[in-house]
Amino acid sequence: MLDYLDWSSEITTEDVFASNDAYSYPTLLADGSGRLLYVAMLKEEQSRSALMLFDGERHHCLTPAPFNLRTRVNEYGGKPYWIHGQEIIFSHSDDQCLYQIRLPKGDGWDTSVPSAPERISPQHTQHPYMYTDVHRIENGDLLAIVEQATSDNGADNSMFIGLIHSPESPVTVLVDGADFYSNLIVNPSQKQIAWVQWCHPAMPWDETELWIANLDKGQDLAIAGCSRVPLEPSASVCQLMYASDGRLFFSADYALSEWPKNYWNVHVWDPRKKTVKSVTREAIEFGYPHWQYGDHRIVQADPHTLVTIGSTPESDLLFAIDLHDLRVHALDGDKGTIQHLSADGDGVLAAMLLKPDARPKLVRISLDRTHFEADVLLDDGAELPSVSNATHVEYSTRDGGSAYAFYYDPSNEACEKHTDRDALPPLIVMVHGGPTARAYGHFDIQKQFWTSRGFAILDVNHRGSSGYGRRYRDALYGEWGELDTSDIVDAIRWLIDQRLVDPQRVCIRGKSAGGYAVLRALTEYPEVFRAGACYYGIGNLATLAEVTHKFEKFYTDRLIGEAYAARSEDTSVSRYYRRSPVHKLHQLQSAMIVFQGALDKVVPPDVAKETVAELQRAGLWHEYVEYAEEGHGFRQLANCVDALDRELAFYRAVLK
Repeated sequence: MLDYLDWSSEITTEDVFASNDAYSYPTLLADGSGRLLYVAMLKEEQSRSALMLFDGERHHCLTPAPFNLRTRVNEYGGKPYWIHGQEIIFSHSDDQCLYQIRLPKGDGWDTSVPSAPERISPQHTQHPYMYTDVHRIENGDLLAIVEQATSDNGADNSMFIGLIHSPESPVTVLVDGADFYSNLIVNPSQKQIAWVQWCHPAMPWDETELWIANLDKGQDLAIAGCSRVPLEPSASVCQLMYASDGRLFFSADYALSEWPKNYWNVHVWDPRKKTVKSVTREAIEFGYPHWQYGDHRIVQADPHTLVTIGSTPESDLLFAIDLHDLRVHALDGDKGTIQHLSADGDGVLAAMLLKPDARPKLVRISLDRTHFEADVLLDDGAELPSVSNATHVEYSTRDGGSAYAFYYDPSNEACEKHTDRDALPPLIVMVHGGPTARAYGHFDIQKQFWTSRGFAILDVNHRGSSGYGRRYRDALYGEWGELDTSDIVDAIRWLIDQRLVDPQRVCIRGKSAGGYAVLRALTEYPEVFRAGACYYGIGNLATLAEVTHKFEKFYTDRLIGEAYAARSEDTSVSRYYRRSPVHKLHQLQSAMIVFQGALDKVVPPDVAKETVAELQRAGLWHEYVEYAEEGHGFRQLANCVDALDRELAFYRAVLK
């Protein structure tokens, strides 16, 4: 009989990354042509991000090598291109400058398309600018959120709303004073703008302000009549969108609130009445934590209808909002995760659809009053013969609360018939990052990579995860490293009690904040685990506080409930000390493999090297793998494949 660890699979590591993030940020052109823009990661070109155009038959690359689309605003970036009529503006990874190309015409290629994109923003080598939420204004200037680098690790970067005049002119500051800006939008008449801003020590899912201002289109464009939209305290605002009638729609939730304010629900600001009104009142999420820019969840489908994504713990739903009376109704259609919603304004939408049992697809969505149909425009390759579907589970925690996870059985038809049915499979526990991110139950080729090789998967949404309301998300504040870790272990013990997994073969993996959870779990509950994989994780919280970038400068303070600047020198009471796994590595009993990018500014290599030094001193079985040209999150195909191959080999060596 086969042991689970001996299962072979037709899913190779190359397959995993050939499809992973293959395309993103689809945008339907609003010219009636049905053409679609999207970003593709060209694995054959060292994962270069290129802008592609799909004309219904062929895919055309609009950005030649060496141009690589990426914005590094707040380090995490987001959507790297913006459309204005026939003009496309994009951010180039190497210099973070803005470049311009022209769209091909619908009936063929426009001869005015330049052989190389043209730079349209100033080049500043000492203190470079980074851009997002870029808009072309009638006078020809560009309006954008701008971050200016002033230090190597970005800890003191400045951010403002600015005007870009030309490649030779300095950027003009229009709005400043806050630490951060997001969701910059311009109303259809180009007479008003809106944005979200916040200041340290808050994160954008904690407390933000919604602002509007008039555009004064004199000889030099200026801002006039800035005003803050009145909202309740501790509002987290996201997903701004101007409707064609000038009303401003957005999502917001509120701290310490009951339903429905406990969830990101859709609201509307009427500039004529100067009032805010709730549009949706659901116990589901119409927003998500702002880590990246440009993923839209509210769009105008046609002159009379908005469409918005609402997320339940298990799946996303589409809702239609009637612009006349603001009535809301759910649309029946495919279940799954819906991302990067786009509309042409004439009743056609596009999005990424990630179903539970099929590879991700880029789809065109058509609507009627109660239903939506999703037609596939692009898919991620052939379907698999055997798929492990996620089961969403709620389990009790040791303190009488509840937490959630997705569980996947091993699945491989060719191997299952040769495996003892009474044997229990090894388990890999997956921990998401953030820690405000979340696990989803949609198809993930990487999970299938593991389940087809005999591993069960537990993807945990510990307290602090998004997707379950504000109270659940905020529950981790002051408790990071304690509550999330105990929730993870309680989930494992629940699986063991259900006789679903082998208690002697439990592994855990995580990235970034998930990597910190890995280190905490391995040091606090060493008897539970046999092995762990830590990707750019946090071993010493003090080191992280000293070297991290501006966006998360005070995030750790809030998560653990102690200000780093005022931390106790008494290591017996300092949370920074007590919750740093590097000080408890002597408690480890399991093997560990550590992966790190040499260019990581979020969790710099020094953080990982401290952990590895302690592993060496303790004489524990470990491997350290550092990739010279990677940052926070690996992008190059060869490195991604190498890391996954090493992780699989490591688990098999340890568990056997």
